[in-house]
Amino acid sequence: MQALPIFQGGPVELERGWILHRDPSLGESQTILPGLYLSGGMDTLKKLLLGGRESFRFFLGYAGWGGGQLEEELKEGAWITVSAEARYVLDTPPEQAWERVLRDLGVDPANLMLGRGLH
Repeated sequence: MQALPIFQGGPVELERGWILHRDPSLGESQTILPGLYLSGGMDTLKKLLLGGRESFRFFLGYAGWGGGQLEEELKEGAWITVSAEARYVLDTPPEQAWERVLRDLGVDPANLMLGRGLH
């Protein structure tokens, strides 16, 4: 059996696991967008592992914002946004995800200067 990569979902509740996957039939799945579902719990993880499903990501922790905080950061231009697509999360190798999204936006990552205002 291949090792399961574990991704950091954010700094909150690092002991809690979350699974992004494609299977809407798994118990307690919440639809994130068409073709992408969120689940938690060891039973779901076991089903994915034992069922040979490769198209999922396992995260520990999550990122959270206070009321209105994210909206304010978006208004300030602190984030680059892109249309949500399952392919960015599940079909792209993790080490290539940021570059793929940026290139799909028409941005050359080599020309992106990180600094104040970008997270």
